[in-house]
Formats: sequence, structure tokens, C-alpha cells
Amino acid sequence: MTTTRLTALRLLGGALAEASPDQLSRVVSVIDALPDRAEADQVLERVRTRLRGRGLPRPLRFARLLFAPLDGLIVSAQAWRPGNVAVPRQAIPVLARAVRLALGEAGAEIEAECAGRRREDAAVVLALGRRLWPAAAGCLPEAPPQSWPETGLCRADYAPIRARCGAAWRHGPGLWLALQAGPEGPPHALAREALSGPVAEDALAAEVALRLLLAVAARPAGVAAAALELATDAGHSVIQVVQRALDDTLAAAVIQAEAPVPADAGEQATLAAAQAACTLVEDLESSPLLRSPPRQEKLLALRRAADASCRASFSRLLSARLLEPIASPGAGEAAAMEETEKAARALRRIEASGRRLGGAELYDAALRSAAEAVMAAAGQHSTLARVDALRLAEILVGSDAAERLGNAGLPRLH
Repeated sequence: MTTTRLTALRLLGGALAEASPDQLSRVVSVIDALPDRAEADQVLERVRTRLRGRGLPRPLRFARLLFAPLDGLIVSAQAWRPGNVAVPRQAIPVLARAVRLALGEAGAEIEAECAGRRREDAAVVLALGRRLWPAAAGCLPEAPPQSWPETGLCRADYAPIRARCGAAWRHGPGLWLALQAGPEGPPHALAREALSGPVAEDALAAEVALRLLLAVAARPAGVAAAALELATDAGHSVIQVVQRALDDTLAAAVIQAEAPVPADAGEQATLAAAQAACTLVEDLESSPLLRSPPRQEKLLALRRAADASCRASFSRLLSARLLEPIASPGAGEAAAMEETEKAARALRRIEASGRRLGGAELYDAALRSAAEAVMAAAGQHSTLARVDALRLAEILVGSDAAERLGNAGLPRLH
């Protein structure tokens, strides 16, 4: 790639980092339509964290289907290091072409059936994956494909990457079911079923499967416990894999909790982040696997980071989605009231999660102050009717407190 082209890609990536959600969505749609998106993927690298959780529809390409079970292990070229369990993103196009070529007509049929489908359709991905993943596990050549230099990786990197992909593909259908249930735990029985085959195979397969599940699990300690149950008969190496993966998950959780929720995140994304943080902390703190002093120190750091993040998200949402809108002249218009009520309900749910992490008094004080501001605004703006203000106050502080505030006719609660 020429220096000029590389510079242009970096500039575009920087522009995307500042783009609005709508602009980002349009650019992603254009990139997804490109026949060769290797360079375009470099542009997306800087905004991948913003893309996660936005629900942007992505077309189901052959490569995207092939690597769907491995999504939790795919990292950027900058983040990848030889020896770790991850799969570098730049290897995906080369590996996908090798699999497609090796599968011949069967690969062509699966590729054709991807047309018009979406990556978000989990049932379609599973149906096609049942045909593709086990077949792909045995068809990658032992030697690097001729196009391997395109990845920028060493020849020696190929064998371990091939082994990790093969492990995930062999157990792909079972893993996929558990991965989809990640936000619900996943349930213990489903995690155990997904891990049983990889654990029985060898330590590498066990580590690949475990880390994939831990990457999406709302309750990772439960997943680790299921793996340890299976590891009892699998030997010390698998037990070490579980301990190592759990430590890495805990360290990553602290980093994630310290990262702010994007400023353009809506109520639902902010609420989901707060609830997920609370669930994660409670799951890890209740686990007997994390009783050692070093892990307890990390757990304390996680709780503090999650608490701070939850409070920050609450304050941002309170200011931007409730206090500022109710102070505007059009606060009482139907559309504005609908959005403000949505924000108020989200605030109460965030508060319910946040107070489990600490600082209940701060949330109570902030909600009381917000209810007072709402009632005060009803007296300042003709469009914000008293009945609408009372309804908002009731959402924020409950019916009894809202009634007292309404009866007092004062800007403070008594």
C-alpha cells in the first residue's frame, strides 16, 4: 500500500471516530458492499468499539459466517501477539479463501445461500454453520496458503492460528448455542454441554472454547465453574487453562468498567451497560474461584470502576436527557414528553443497578433534585403541564413523594 493511500485511510479512520451514529451506519453499509474490504477493515478498526451493541445490520458473507463462532477471539493487528489465543483480523480473508477453495462446490453452495441474509440472524447462522464449520475444521492446509504473506504475519504464526480456528469450528454448533445465550449467563447446563467436547479433546480446544464463552458471558464465573467440573477428569493442564482464562477475564473486566459509555449512547445502551456491570460484579464476587488476595484486590478495583461508571452514566443521562429537555420551551410537547419519560424510566433502572454497587444516598439525592426541577419547570413553561410534571416526578421519586411535592407547590421536597 502506498504511503499516500495509507495516510488517506488513517485520516478517514480519524474522521469516522468523530462521526455521528447515522454517518457511521452509512459508511459501514458502503464498506460492507465492497467486494474486497481488506483495506476498508483498517478504516473500521478505530470505531469497532462504537459499532458493538448498536445493532447495525451486517450482510452475511462467507468469511463472516465462517468466523462467527470465533468472534470473541478476533483482535486487531496491533493487539495480536504471537502465543496468545487470539486470531488476528488480518488473517481472516486469507483463511476464508483457503477454506472456500478447499470445500469446492459445497463451499460455493454455502456462499450462495449467504446472499441476502444477515449476520444478526442467529438461526440462519447456525443452520449454515452446521454445514460449514465442521467441514472447515479439517480442510485448512497444513502449510500456509500462498497468499499468507498478505497478512503480514510470519509463516510460523500460521500453525497455531490454524489450530485455534480448527478447534472452534469442530465444536462450532454447540458453542454457537451457548454464545447466543451469553447474556443470560449462559445457563450452567448449556455452558457445560458446549465445553464438554473441547475439554475432552485437549487443553488447546478447552482454552479456545472457554475464552469464547467468557468473552460474551454475563456471568463468567459460572462458565469457569462449569469448565472446572469437566476438567476434573481432564488433567492439570485444563485446570490451569481455566484459572488463566478467569484471571484474564477479571483483568479485562476492570479495563472495560473503567472505559466510559460513549457520549452518544442512548438510554437503552446506557441502561444495558449499567445492568451488565452490576451483574458481572455480583457474579465474580460470589464465586469461590476468586478468593485469593490478588483476585480480591482486582475484584475491589472492578467494583469501584463499575460504581464510578454507573454514576457517571446516570449523571450524563440525567443532565442530557431529562434536565436539559424539561428546561426547554417545548418541554410539554407530546414527542418531547415521550422521550423525557423514557429517560426517567431508564434513570430509575440505572439507579436500581447502581445502588447495588454503592452510593445509594447520592442516587436518592439526585432523583429528588431532578423531581424538584421538573415541578419548578412546570411553573416556568406554559407547554409543560402540571399533570405531566407530576407524572415525571412520580417516575423519578415514587407516587407518595411526587404527591407531597405537588401539594407543597414548592421547589423542594419536605
